[in-house]
Amino acid sequence: FGHAVALQDSVLVVGTPQDASTGNDRGQAFWCELAGTACNGFTELFNPFSTAQDLYGQSVAIGDDTLVVGARYNPTTGSYSGGAVHTYHYDGSSVQYSEMLEINTAVGSEQFGDSLALRDDVLVVGAPTARTPSGGGVTFPVSGAAFVFHRDGTGNWMQRQRLSTGFGYDGDESGFSIALDGNHVAVGSPGYGGDTGGVQLYSIGSEIKLTSPGSSNSESFGMALDINGTTLAVGGLFLNAPCTDPFGCGAVYLYERSGRQWLLDTQLTYIHAGAAQDSDFGSSLALDSDTLLVGAPYDDTISAADSGAAYVFIRMAGTWDTAPQQKLESSTPVTDDRFGEAVALEGDVAVIGAPNEVDGFSNPLAGAAYVFERVAGNWGAPPGMSGSRIVGPDTDGGDRFGSSVAVSADTIIVGAPHAIVNLTGGG
Repeated sequence: FGHAVALQDSVLVVGTPQDASTGNDRGQAFWCELAGTACNGFTELFNPFSTAQDLYGQSVAIGDDTLVVGARYNPTTGSYSGGAVHTYHYDGSSVQYSEMLEINTAVGSEQFGDSLALRDDVLVVGAPTARTPSGGGVTFPVSGAAFVFHRDGTGNWMQRQRLSTGFGYDGDESGFSIALDGNHVAVGSPGYGGDTGGVQLYSIGSEIKLTSPGSSNSESFGMALDINGTTLAVGGLFLNAPCTDPFGCGAVYLYERSGRQWLLDTQLTYIHAGAAQDSDFGSSLALDSDTLLVGAPYDDTISAADSGAAYVFIRMAGTWDTAPQQKLESSTPVTDDRFGEAVALEGDVAVIGAPNEVDGFSNPLAGAAYVFERVAGNWGAPPGMSGSRIVGPDTDGGDRFGSSVAVSADTIIVGAPHAIVNLTGGG
């Protein structure tokens, strides 16, 4: 429960893809209306095509009056578990099932629905193991793709385009990550080039491929993405000197759109942040206007190795400062807390997950989340809170509270994917 979360205004959707209460890994998704900071009881979203091992709830999204849930192994109309996306209509008080979207040409487990991005009447669906008809010297390479759907005047979703990303090589994992803003779509392919990774950007009438600016062979470029206005942030790893870690050191690449081109503007590395080489700097990102929040869940603090941290970078007068505005960390760091595994940002409020934290009763992997607010350039506990740390109301060991986080206006949502909850009691 909490593997995927989406929030818009007072409506919350939560995906739990490995829920087995109705069958082996069928998965479930739930929605609720928020009243203040509490839900008025969770309601299960009806899935008329539910089968075992669908992983329904792998991804969720909300846009205006539409709720969308991905089931990456849902059987298609053929004989394959190619994956599907289920759409729902929200009328202001109730949710009704609308339709199932799938790849009609699926030739295997395409994982359609593994990732989602929804904005107005445009839905983009990732399928990181989709087959490409030709290219890369391999027959039907498992290169991945993203699919664009538009909603017509009758409310039906129609597939308009397959974004095959143009790399077309086996193992690209195109569609692993997706970001959508206005008429611009970014699709991450972290497996391209032997895990070097790549990102492709699409807009009306144009298609642009971005590959890692470095010369390393193992960068996972595109493992994290966020796009805001004319700015794109891409997370990746690099092996170039002075990095000596065999698994790579973290970096974030910031691009600016100029007409129909995306130009590299700034590169931020673990060195700029002062983070450890093996910190996984850039594995989580949140971008809002002139502020960038970067997670480094294996970073070191003064008192604990691998406890994790997050770094805030700001843009002033059109230029990104390569020195962080502030390093954010737990008030009581412990080794392997994973502080920074998930990050969210809106305006002057940042939310950071630490899903491996031990709770006050010494329960391992109970997890926590931290809320910071920027006041006069300094990040700290929000006014009125005694501290930044928040935990679930009934957190137990293994819950991993803080695995996913979201913030919108005055509401914060935190996922705890392994928690056992009473769904009928509004908890």
